[in-house]
Amino acid sequence: MAVHYFRLIVQYFPKGKGTSLNFLRWIEKYPSLLFLGVLINLGLFGHLILMWDSPLEILVQGWFHGAPTYDVSALVAIISVLITMVNFVVSTETRFYRHYKDYLSLLNGKGNITEIETTERKMIQILEEELGYLTIKQVITTFLFISVGTILLPRTPLGFTSEMLGIYRMLCIGYAFYAIGNSMLMILLYFEDNKGALRAALLFAVTTNLLTFLFRGSNSAFYGLGFILGSAVFYLYASVRLRKYIRQLKYHVLAERPIYAHERRGWVSKALDKYELL
Repeated sequence: MAVHYFRLIVQYFPKGKGTSLNFLRWIEKYPSLLFLGVLINLGLFGHLILMWDSPLEILVQGWFHGAPTYDVSALVAIISVLITMVNFVVSTETRFYRHYKDYLSLLNGKGNITEIETTERKMIQILEEELGYLTIKQVITTFLFISVGTILLPRTPLGFTSEMLGIYRMLCIGYAFYAIGNSMLMILLYFEDNKGALRAALLFAVTTNLLTFLFRGSNSAFYGLGFILGSAVFYLYASVRLRKYIRQLKYHVLAERPIYAHERRGWVSKALDKYELL
């Protein structure tokens, strides 16, 4: 699969002229996506780093710190979101994209108002169905991971204690909120609501890390609560934003777009132009 994917990439991006740094132009064109990726990863992994400076901290040597009690619990808990990540790609995204593509094709001059409204209603219906199915699957998966994991994990050589099981259960809930919220964020990006997606990622990163920082010195029963609350805020904001955006979808798709295309040329593009002339 890796060889085949690489072959497809080479075919789609054949060798061209110019510097190999030309990809930086796309970062300049869509800077919000760069910050969005950083913020999502900061929210997803920042709480782990913060817990390295908590009562669970273990000093291995020099600057090598860790919190195995928290880290191992998170490692197992994050596996519970694989069902949502896989289903989003093979089911939600696949089924939604066909209607999304038809809708945009009609808006680009190939359809009348009746066809556009019919396709829009169908697209939104499919989206709501798929997100509903995704949520149900994740809830069931999280319940199974918590119930079955509580029984099986203490019998594994991972060294699970009652404290680790408590953290594990908390993080399973947190990762469930994250998985559904992240799926909604991806749909926002489909509709080019980059601002809404960026705000959701910012809320996720700030809330998760701030609350984890506040709870890290408290009773171990609260470990993981910061991640739960931060992920819940992320999920709620992404859900509300997506619903509001969909209610005025035609306005966002048609009226918010510029009439004329304007190429963004900042200092990065100018520097690359000069570099290519050397």
